[in-house]
Amino acid sequence: MSAPTLPAGPADGTGVPPDGGRRVVVRALTGADVAAVADLYDRLDADDRHPPCGPGPARAARALVAAPSHAVGVFEAGTLLGAAHYVPLPDGRTAEFAAVGDAHDPGTAALVLGALADDAGTAGITALTGEVAADDGPTLRALRELDRPLRTRPDGAAVHVRIGTGPVSAPGGEDPHWSRVSAAAAASLLPVLAPSSVAVVGVSRRPGTVGRAVLDRIRRAGFTGALAVVNPHGSPAPDLPWAATVGGLDRVPDLAVLCVPADQVVTVAQDCGRSGVRALVVLGSGVRGPDAARLAAVAARYRMRLVGPHSLGVVDTDPAVRLDASFAATAPPGDIGVAARSGGVAVALGHELARAGLGVSSLAGTGDGLDVGADDLLAWWSHDGRTRGAVLQLGPVRRPRDFCAVARRAARTMPVVVVPSGEGPPGHGAAPRGAREALYRQAGLVTAPDVRRAVRMLATLRRGPLPAGPRVGIVTNAGGLGALAADACADAGLQVVRVDPGTRFALSELLPATAALGGPVDTTVVADARTVARVVTVVAHDPGVDAVLVTAIPTDLGDPLAQIRRATGEPVPVLVVPVAGTAGTAARAAEPVHDDVATAAATIAAAVRRRRWLEHDADPDPVVHRTDPARALAAVAGAGEGRLDPAGAARLLAAAGIPAAPVWRVRSAAEAVDRWRDAGGPVTLTADATGLLHSGGAGAVVPGVDSTEEIRAVVARLAARFGDTLHGVVVRPVPAGGEQALLGMAVDDVVGPVLTLARGGPAAGTPGTRSHLLAAVRAADLDSALEDSGLAARLDPAGRAALRDAVLRWAWLARAVPRIVEARIDPLVLRPDGRGGTEAVAVDARVRLSAPG
Repeated sequence: MSAPTLPAGPADGTGVPPDGGRRVVVRALTGADVAAVADLYDRLDADDRHPPCGPGPARAARALVAAPSHAVGVFEAGTLLGAAHYVPLPDGRTAEFAAVGDAHDPGTAALVLGALADDAGTAGITALTGEVAADDGPTLRALRELDRPLRTRPDGAAVHVRIGTGPVSAPGGEDPHWSRVSAAAAASLLPVLAPSSVAVVGVSRRPGTVGRAVLDRIRRAGFTGALAVVNPHGSPAPDLPWAATVGGLDRVPDLAVLCVPADQVVTVAQDCGRSGVRALVVLGSGVRGPDAARLAAVAARYRMRLVGPHSLGVVDTDPAVRLDASFAATAPPGDIGVAARSGGVAVALGHELARAGLGVSSLAGTGDGLDVGADDLLAWWSHDGRTRGAVLQLGPVRRPRDFCAVARRAARTMPVVVVPSGEGPPGHGAAPRGAREALYRQAGLVTAPDVRRAVRMLATLRRGPLPAGPRVGIVTNAGGLGALAADACADAGLQVVRVDPGTRFALSELLPATAALGGPVDTTVVADARTVARVVTVVAHDPGVDAVLVTAIPTDLGDPLAQIRRATGEPVPVLVVPVAGTAGTAARAAEPVHDDVATAAATIAAAVRRRRWLEHDADPDPVVHRTDPARALAAVAGAGEGRLDPAGAARLLAAAGIPAAPVWRVRSAAEAVDRWRDAGGPVTLTADATGLLHSGGAGAVVPGVDSTEEIRAVVARLAARFGDTLHGVVVRPVPAGGEQALLGMAVDDVVGPVLTLARGGPAAGTPGTRSHLLAAVRAADLDSALEDSGLAARLDPAGRAALRDAVLRWAWLARAVPRIVEARIDPLVLRPDGRGGTEAVAVDARVRLSAPG
């Protein structure tokens, strides 16, 4: 059998990050890699030279790259980090496998074992068998994270392992590659969130210091592993192992928590790396600029996971771990994952979670996020078996493609809510401010304006059920409150329903004749708590209601929301908005409770979007036909940096399959008049001037010109306005009729190509009509963008189909031609195609390119 052929990562052939932004390549090993395998053995410590799995070191070394073995390896910058191979057994369906590599790097182990199982399954092998040392926790955890059938049988110092090689159980049709990457990222955080030993570096004898506070919290939490302290001036805790340096400890810790002055951080990190520490948490402030770069380099050199600097610390409430390596109160144990750049936000989130009756499964103060980021933590929560929801405070996303894939995987199994970081949009490119929101939306994340509302949203989304649609039944005891709630629902894009006749009859049996039984339902102030709870149940069972919003004022008869807990467990979500004096202890048991009707309505809208996202996330990616990549690249091959000429822009559109109106570039008014006559109707005249891309705001576009005199006057005006920068005038016929759209494209330094969809032409500046998408667009994302832009409501089905097709082709162009840094079609006219349908025709297209090469 020939050596297996494996991709170097995802379908585009790029590498993948097992952790910390390191780019690695997973590929088949051949005879040419014998030297790399030998070098791998040479780099291992004596204790690690036996393979962590398999039939024995001698056989593994000899047979790793020789037939009939099949071998794979993980490379970083040309260096082999780990390898694995299998040898088919006589039955032809089972193979014996072995692996060799750094036993302290579970991320690498997860990648190489996942790739090996993929290859074995492709070759018809149904199971891999081998052995793992019983004390090799990282490899055992990596095996469990493969999302494959796994059987283990302890046998003294070894564990017999059998791995099924069937398709990865990736949810929702997920690419198995990204499932494997997620598992590897989760495994790489073992020394951070589930360490077997911790050393606190910089502990002082004096109370009130950060190091002392961290040590005290670790001890109070009851950390289940080994604990040691490091201080060059003597032992600050006589009952704990102590050394002057990390290298002086008898046992090398998995995790070192650095509580030292900023000018000592890099030196201490180097000592940790040389000693074999697997992860660092860097607290405190002051590590910036060159020092931060040196710290990141040290962590990468020694392959240590790094949390921080400027981190609040890390917490894991798993009873098997009980780690609280932080210096501020967070939250009680629970099932919510928390990641926050700011220590203050982390503490505030913990406080709000506790108020909502929720708690933390694990928490990380990511600080400056030089290494461990939100994507790593989402991967951990996807695999830890304990986390049922997550809330993130995010800064710039360093690996947007990886983040989107891992976040999407997490969002399929739990709600993930994002709170603002207080920063501008990611990157420093020309992309609009909606770039980050597009990233979150397409990853299935929910955004909240502040910490308190983020937690309330999470409570609603976590407890379910999710509404099937946007129809809201409102229950109140005061007509004014009902009107406010209805307005808030309308502002959130929801529909306030009038309940059906059967529901009205049931309500009439409960309420006085003066009650309003349609929508909103007004019980009147005489309804007691028991009656209000029964009304909520009746409305929740109306077939036209997808969610119920309840708000009421207190009266001398008591708190009308006091028994609303009896309405929980209904077939639709029930959200409670208390007014001052209502919703006491009893009502709070009926979580989720919201502060105001606007927040409750926004939460329902978010829940509707999440339901739709979950329903459509597994849909196949849209396929764009009749595109020509070679022609698209040829259209820009001879162009330099800056604005692409109109003819080149027209060739790009043709390569993407986007119809374009005829375009003529003229140098004189007489030529413009000739082209107007060729058009046979009104034309648009546009200045072709240096540096001009968004021409509408510069007075460079004059639409609807339809006479010789007008043409001559416009050309003269453009010449006077732009002077020597004017290269000519572009003449385009004005398409008759049709809705006008705007398609934009800009490249963000971090997120990559971002598309803008909005109303075009004269309506291009209308507030609230722009939506944004990443270029890797899915059908459900596109449908949401059409709705958000307001264009869906203005088009018939044929028009929506034509616009969808044009946006998909625009997205294809953004991916196919990397030199495009900014582009714009305005207007894109949606007009009858003469065959009973609608076509989208680009009237004015402008493109700006980066420098060649």
